[in-house]
Amino acid sequence: MKVSIVGGGPGGLYFALLAQKAWPRWDITVYERNRPDDTFGFGVVFSDQTLDTFKAYDGPSYEMIRRRFAYWGDVDVVYKGRTMRSGGNGFCGCSRVALLHILHDRCRELGVKLKFQHEVEDLNEFSDSDLVVIADGINSKLREKDKQHFQPSVDLRPNKFTWLGSTRPLDAFKYFFRETPEGIILAHCYQYEEGRSTWVIETDEATWKNFGFDKMGEGEMLPVLERVFAAELEGHPLVANRSIWRNFPTIVNQTWVMGKAVLVGDAKATAHFSIGSGTKLAMEDAIALYEALKKEGEVKRALATYDTARREEVEKTQHAANVSLAWFEHMQRYWGMAPEQFAFGVMSRSKQITWENLELRDPRFIHEIHKWFAQQVKAQGFDGEGRKRGLDLSVRDDERRARVAGKRVRPAQGLGQSKPRGEAGACEPCRHVGKERPLAAEEMGHAGDLEPKPVIAVGVQGGAIAARRPAGEVEKGVFILFGRGRQGEKMGADGAGIGEAEAGEETFAETCRIDRSEQESALLGADNG
Repeated sequence: MKVSIVGGGPGGLYFALLAQKAWPRWDITVYERNRPDDTFGFGVVFSDQTLDTFKAYDGPSYEMIRRRFAYWGDVDVVYKGRTMRSGGNGFCGCSRVALLHILHDRCRELGVKLKFQHEVEDLNEFSDSDLVVIADGINSKLREKDKQHFQPSVDLRPNKFTWLGSTRPLDAFKYFFRETPEGIILAHCYQYEEGRSTWVIETDEATWKNFGFDKMGEGEMLPVLERVFAAELEGHPLVANRSIWRNFPTIVNQTWVMGKAVLVGDAKATAHFSIGSGTKLAMEDAIALYEALKKEGEVKRALATYDTARREEVEKTQHAANVSLAWFEHMQRYWGMAPEQFAFGVMSRSKQITWENLELRDPRFIHEIHKWFAQQVKAQGFDGEGRKRGLDLSVRDDERRARVAGKRVRPAQGLGQSKPRGEAGACEPCRHVGKERPLAAEEMGHAGDLEPKPVIAVGVQGGAIAARRPAGEVEKGVFILFGRGRQGEKMGADGAGIGEAEAGEETFAETCRIDRSEQESALLGADNG
């Protein structure tokens, strides 16, 4: 079988070596427009899990990559003079040009033909090929030429970014957040080999224009950024390599297949650099295409399988990337947060990493977040046992159980509230586990006081738990209601439901489990998703 691959990036090269290794008699050629040593950008990032995948599919190339990478487990969020470190993350950086050379060598060893400085203008060039893999990147000429078939859509995101390097060594992945007179600007930084690190600078368009970057070339831009990040660079320079300011394009295609031609890598779909998955996606596309060919044994069926089976994972990654990039697009919204709360927001921004993930990776980091959170709650009037205004909030293991005094009300169908799943069963956000029953006098908050009490509501205000108070006293911003029933609903000033008991209704108590997802929501702030 004759296979032509357009684009000598990681995705195209990795498919070439996997296919040639599996089917040595195939005639496989890679066509690349640039020279072997040309590369744009600096480093690439892989997780431990991705490296394990590479090891499973091709041990020799994995070993060559492993010997070249710089490894780190820590992520530092540097914000307002504080460095919050989260450990146990498990990533490695590798020079992009080194990765390409490794894949070149492995392809040649297996018998793949590599043709450099060869620009492909039309698929008709491969009329005699049985399979054509289009891996020509984010600005794919071949995809655009047949866009009526592939139906790509491009969403240009508003933030500006530029890709730079530096000689400054780094011991962790660093987020350097800086507030300047021009606005907030951020550097995403990681080391990819000894004495070399990647610095991706990101900011919103207003800040970009305030700096005057829209009127500067590379030579004028670098001294300005070196001044802004002088403390972080520690005397080291920034290095440019076709480092133009761009808006990130989120690309999707309605189909990835046209006859015997198939899209892989950035030509197929993009994922924002803030989750470090661009090269990973391209190489995993190569694996998925290889697996489809191995399973189906015939090109047409294999491409159909690839176009369907691979989509779920790609769309999941794109969704996480889109949620992540949106967080950085709204940095100003979170700028008033305390360092602990801000760092937790950065680490959990894509929603792929949760409180439990972070606690498993680095209990110390979560302990600092929890301690800060407890201090905020205590400052709002709760004592060490969590008691306030008739609420008995005790802690047992990783659950908080609250006994709530009040009347029957309809659950608020606002933020954070879903419909009950059963007559006396659980509603999703607060996971009610108790059943309705008469309320004992000693449970009313004041022993012997049998007057009906308003339902206690719980909510988030200004990024922290507002309070657990009688519903009639809750301020704007509270949106989660504990209690069930059909009468007496009132709406808060922000449109969220706040319930209050009707006179004469049966008083009841309910035991609720308040799990960590609720605490996460409070830490992140009510605006965050």
